[in-house]
Amino acid sequence: CHNNKVKMVPLTIFVAFFVSIVIVGATDPKDPSRPTFHYTRPYGWQNDPVPFYDTRTQTYHIFPLCNPNATTQWTLPTDHTAWCHASSADMAAWTTHQPALMIGPWPGEKGVGGTGNIVALSPTSQAATKLGASTAAVTAGAILWVSSDPGLLNWTLIGALNLPSSPSQMKLCGDVHVYEVGGMWRLLISASTGDCAKHGIPAILAYTSPNLTPGSFKFSSVLYQGTEADGARFECPSYFHINGSDILLFSKISDYHSHYATGTETNGVFTPITTGLLEYGAGYANEGFLDGNGNLMMFSWIYPMRGQVNCKNNEGITLEGCWVNAQSIPRQLTLLQTGELQFSPAKSISTIIGPGSGTGFNMKPNQRQQQGQSSYEVGIVNVEFKAKYYTTTRFGIDLFVDEESAVNGTGLRLWVEVTKNSEGKATGNMYLCNNCKFPMSGSPIPRGTLMVPLATNSTQIPGKFDFSANLWLDTSIVEVFINDGESVAVMAIELPSDYQSKGTSIWNEKAFMDVTVGSSSIFPPTMNSDPGPWNPQ
Repeated sequence: CHNNKVKMVPLTIFVAFFVSIVIVGATDPKDPSRPTFHYTRPYGWQNDPVPFYDTRTQTYHIFPLCNPNATTQWTLPTDHTAWCHASSADMAAWTTHQPALMIGPWPGEKGVGGTGNIVALSPTSQAATKLGASTAAVTAGAILWVSSDPGLLNWTLIGALNLPSSPSQMKLCGDVHVYEVGGMWRLLISASTGDCAKHGIPAILAYTSPNLTPGSFKFSSVLYQGTEADGARFECPSYFHINGSDILLFSKISDYHSHYATGTETNGVFTPITTGLLEYGAGYANEGFLDGNGNLMMFSWIYPMRGQVNCKNNEGITLEGCWVNAQSIPRQLTLLQTGELQFSPAKSISTIIGPGSGTGFNMKPNQRQQQGQSSYEVGIVNVEFKAKYYTTTRFGIDLFVDEESAVNGTGLRLWVEVTKNSEGKATGNMYLCNNCKFPMSGSPIPRGTLMVPLATNSTQIPGKFDFSANLWLDTSIVEVFINDGESVAVMAIELPSDYQSKGTSIWNEKAFMDVTVGSSSIFPPTMNSDPGPWNPQ
């Protein structure tokens, strides 16, 4: 787990704010806290995602690291570590399968280590011929698995790829990413000048092979090296070449956030030009992959989450909470001319979005507008605020509130605080808080609030500010796409027990404001199906 630290920022400005929220339908009747369209396992622990799109079968797969038969993270060698497995045609409705990778290569251990990725092998390639397979998976520590099953249900362990030491004698830390380029296979692996845990400088090393077989890899270069401030190792690296630029995704153990860097690679060394966070809040271990159209997509692990209803696993053992943690909705990453990444929900999941409705109105300073419509525990809500004629202002939207709790702030609150400088440029932060206990004005920011810094909003008309957000609500998760995908915020939430009677409240301070509010329903997909019995080995 990690804590989100909130910084207090003084504000002055006039604002325009657009928020969009998605609202979905019924949730799991057995557990009201189970998300509807975020993937959760029927039971057991899950964390880092390993996504893969198979162009041969036009199927999306996700292989989350998991402890498939328990709701605690694994403890080796007594527990199972595995790559669990689910598949989907659209990344909205998922079918859960038996765990894919179970047998570990280390004596006395049952696990498969950490994250890696999956690649398709061309039928005429050296790799396919030598390995006798159509698909390969490389897990942390550079361990090779292969499959010829079109559904990727059955896998065979080949063993360690036996990477040679680097000239710098860095210690290999585990997580890997492998891909084919120019007829050669390239493997990236997390490394460190220290112990990979508490001491050392993190790096990502590159190795190459003609055929992806054990013993065939040679050291190529230190692709990227961080600083001591980044922690002793990087986790979950993935690397892509998009529109003439190179994109590196990785997670830092120093801040427990996932980051990106865009730039160029020369002679095996990646030089970042633009850097940023992949998301703010309760997401980690973000992993990228390419869809059938070559678009860069991503999942992240959302934590800490736990079900509210106990269940029994296939061994008859009662699991407290039944399921633990979820996967984010799939996101598309678009490279902008500035080198920054823009984030949006995957287009394929639009199949679950129902018809929407909206309304617009004006607000005066220090005014609250109570919406007559009900808030839903699952769905999309859209709101736009356009503030003007102010020095500093604060405005926002409260969800799952009635008239009394809207004043006291006992639901889910998203708000923005902004200020303008002498040049008329506005800066500020967005905040997200679950069950905040404070009135609309005059209170400090509560502990546990998630803060997201906003990009400078420059306008030709001084004293104006535009802000937009798109909120995807899913029972116990909210994902917020801010300012047309400028950034993403994620929070695990707990709804009030009587949320059925709650509504939506819009409020603003010290500004005149134009507001637009919209919402859409979501058709619950058929997902989280029972994987059936499986036999641990």
